[in-house]
Amino acid sequence: MKRICLFLFAYVLMAVSLLAAPAQAQRISINDIYNNQNQGATPITACGTIDQPGSYVVVRNLTAVPPTGDCLLVAADYVTIDLGGHLLTGIGGGGGVTIRSQVQTDIAVHNGTVTGFQRGIDFQFAEHSTVRHVRATENTRLGIILSNGGTATGNTVSQNGGNGIHCAASCTVSGN
Repeated sequence: MKRICLFLFAYVLMAVSLLAAPAQAQRISINDIYNNQNQGATPITACGTIDQPGSYVVVRNLTAVPPTGDCLLVAADYVTIDLGGHLLTGIGGGGGVTIRSQVQTDIAVHNGTVTGFQRGIDFQFAEHSTVRHVRATENTRLGIILSNGGTATGNTVSQNGGNGIHCAASCTVSGN
């Protein structure tokens, strides 16, 4: 009788632990996963403007919307964007990650794909910008545009309508 009770107790304990495991797994969100890799990074869940310095991480594939066709518009200095391995898809115009008219400094983007934009990564108004491990493909004009002091490392550019990587002045382009 003791063995049967012990067996039943062990069986119930094992069943309870198996039932509890999925409940714990359901409480972990995608933001938790990315925040473990990007401690303190602000999650990006939609195309829009980044107007504060800091670290950001894209947590899902994003598609640009009219009228500009831009996805991520950077309007602040000292911004780092981890694309999180995700895809930014354009509608034939605008930029995947872009800066418009005002010069920004120390902007970095890495780890993802930009496709279907006019310009995949458009840092022509960025100083000391970095683009690493980005796949820029099938953009109607340019894959990656860099300006003063820009760096492009470990990127893949293909099937863009113009230059794969365009460097305006004093850039470092290596391992692409």
